[in-house]
Amino acid sequence: MQIYNLAVLVANYFDLGEVKFKPVQVEGGFLHSTYKLLTSKGSYLLKILNPGLVKEQGKLDRFRKSQEISVELKNCINSVPALRINDNPLFSNENFVCMVFPFINAEVIDQSDITTEYCKKMAGSLATIHDVNINIVDPPKDKVAFKSIEYWQELINKVGEKAKDIAERLSLIMLDIEKIITKLAQHQEYLKSNMIISHRDLDPKNVLWGSNMEHYIIDWETAGLINKAKDFVSTAVYWSLNPNYTINGEHLEAFSSQYFALTSNRFNPIEVEAGFYGLLGDWLDWLDFNINRILNNQSDSKEYQLGIEGSQLTIFALPILKNEISVGSVDLKIVIGIISTNYSNLSV
Repeated sequence: MQIYNLAVLVANYFDLGEVKFKPVQVEGGFLHSTYKLLTSKGSYLLKILNPGLVKEQGKLDRFRKSQEISVELKNCINSVPALRINDNPLFSNENFVCMVFPFINAEVIDQSDITTEYCKKMAGSLATIHDVNINIVDPPKDKVAFKSIEYWQELINKVGEKAKDIAERLSLIMLDIEKIITKLAQHQEYLKSNMIISHRDLDPKNVLWGSNMEHYIIDWETAGLINKAKDFVSTAVYWSLNPNYTINGEHLEAFSSQYFALTSNRFNPIEVEAGFYGLLGDWLDWLDFNINRILNNQSDSKEYQLGIEGSQLTIFALPILKNEISVGSVDLKIVIGIISTNYSNLSV
């Protein structure tokens, strides 16, 4: 189906008025396809959900729940939930599943342009999310389970038949993957505890910035329950990453200090370590997803190419961030905002 015809169906379903022009694709997404949609009633963002994800059992219910979370949190932060008909944010036919959002006249900030002021703003938003009490029935839970080292070794063999370069690169970081898996096993039970409802992917690509530092949090598809320390550590790291995936200590300190100034939440060294490796576990899941994109699609397809690009980037970045944590080049005392001699006992 042509994108214009799909847009007409979606506009009719959500009562958006007449579609004025063929929707224009918005670049930048690694997972879903997005288009700017102009109708007689206004401007919207049409998001076509990744076909590989919508086929997963229970995934559509998860998308509905995540948008419910976005709606509930809109009262305290600038979240951007999808439009809904009878509380349902999804339009679907036999070929596509879509969501529609109001078009926000704001932009994603480039990683290299992030300053301490941006970090403080995001720390404030995260503190607000962590302290608000919303009631969502059966919210999605963070996936704490992880794949075995044997699974990853087998993945090398499988992907080698379709993308030899990816298999070779993957084999070079297997020691890093093994270390992450070992740490995840140690912290697995903790990461299942102390859960709160949050966005769960609050990195720079999911925040739009307007004038006067006003910001809007988008892409709530992964929202749900997550260990609070992991959510803090993950978000602090995302807003402190340099373009080369090392960590900017000044940004990390600004984010952490602001967060702890605005909330009573505190985390001990083991919680911080669990949060770091929980983040690396998410990166492993993203790598696994992209390798399976390669395995399950033809080499001339867009999904295959996105799988190649996503795999290459994650394989490059994963050992760098792991090293930042493991060799102690990041001062973990900064992360939790207190000085304690107990940090010398932190095993990394």
